[in-house]
Amino acid sequence: MSLIDELIAARKANGLSQAKLAEMSGYQQAALGRIEAKRISPTIATMERYFDSLGMEMHAISKQSLGTVSVAPYSDAYRDDLLFVVLSAKNALGRVPSLNPDLLDIESEYFGKDGGFFLALSEGGRVLGGLGYVPVSEEEARLHRFYVRPDLKGKGIGTKLLSSAEKEIREKGFARVSVHIGEGPYRLARKFYAEKGFVDAENSIMEKRL
Repeated sequence: MSLIDELIAARKANGLSQAKLAEMSGYQQAALGRIEAKRISPTIATMERYFDSLGMEMHAISKQSLGTVSVAPYSDAYRDDLLFVVLSAKNALGRVPSLNPDLLDIESEYFGKDGGFFLALSEGGRVLGGLGYVPVSEEEARLHRFYVRPDLKGKGIGTKLLSSAEKEIREKGFARVSVHIGEGPYRLARKFYAEKGFVDAENSIMEKRL
């Protein structure tokens, strides 16, 4: 069940119409209608406000109840949950919570370009993180959009995602995997990749031979 599906279920369980929940939250009913119809992707602040109006915590997964984490190829059924993870991760880094266009069409932007995209899933089927890759040459594949829910970092989720991506990249015959690392809030990301065998190349790129 996606975050939006949970919101709909919670609203109905509380006997509230869209109009009443919108009034309680201070938003327009039309906006809530578009969100529930999944025609737009809401911001973190908007979803938090709706859930708060229902007297609920938005995060349904605690660190203690995480359970077994599995990794699976991306499916559109997880789209909303993945976008929430991305927005949460960006917000935690102090960045403007916006969505990159490629994340809105993963089938074309990744699978359609001989790449791949993996999701880390909880036992309950909630998205905990995501990682994609696309070829940049006959020998090299580049990682993109590596995100883990900020409240669940340090649980090995990123390691599971990276291992799955590297395995598939190797099986496709690529000799190297690389990633672009920015400055500022990405110090921990650089440390993570270094621990996984990546070394500095050029132009803020780290790479690893497979």
